[in-house]
Amino acid sequence: MLDLLDIASHHQVLGIGAGSGWTDALLAWRLGDDQVTTVEIDEYVAARASANYKAAGYLPTLLIGDGTRGAPDGAPYDRMHVTCGVRNVPYEWIEQTRPGGSIVLPWMPMPGQWGYQLRLDVLDDGVAVGRFHGDCGFMMLRSQRVESWPPYADTDVKSTSRLDPREPAGALDRGFALHLAALAPHLTITAADQEDDGWGIRLRDLTGPASRHSRRRVLQ
Repeated sequence: MLDLLDIASHHQVLGIGAGSGWTDALLAWRLGDDQVTTVEIDEYVAARASANYKAAGYLPTLLIGDGTRGAPDGAPYDRMHVTCGVRNVPYEWIEQTRPGGSIVLPWMPMPGQWGYQLRLDVLDDGVAVGRFHGDCGFMMLRSQRVESWPPYADTDVKSTSRLDPREPAGALDRGFALHLAALAPHLTITAADQEDDGWGIRLRDLTGPASRHSRRRVLQ
């Protein structure tokens, strides 16, 4: 992901999520402490990262706050490096990246499942466009996590198909998750397993209320 970031020595970089501090220290080594700022929401994680910075001999700016809001006081940034899974890209990140700048993030269309490295290039009209560059997996952005799935509905919807349900579930990390997110962004596949009457695939609705949030379809 740092290769995708494609930094130059004059760049100002904003990081979203400090983690262990490893990435920030690498960026500070490359650019200098004053050109690296990171936002971390968890005070414990921030304290650990700060200690690791110091142990490595670096001191980038570390802010405690909600990363979805970025760090507007230091904007615009040339590059933004995100180290948490994102399904919906906060528009504040695009606003705080200068035209011609780039955002690199783990895009995870299925919360807690498969992710893809995404580089977005910000244009001068407030739009960002980009490409996917291979798979990855990160913890989700806190505000976009699914802490627990509601129970499946009591009434199952059953149907039959010539398609083995194990095939789409097994292909999620080979590009199928991207197709599913584009064609049916409200759906996610949570499991494919053996049922009494055949193999079943479990689907969930990411947008409906709890009463309609889950749906199970058995395909034989």
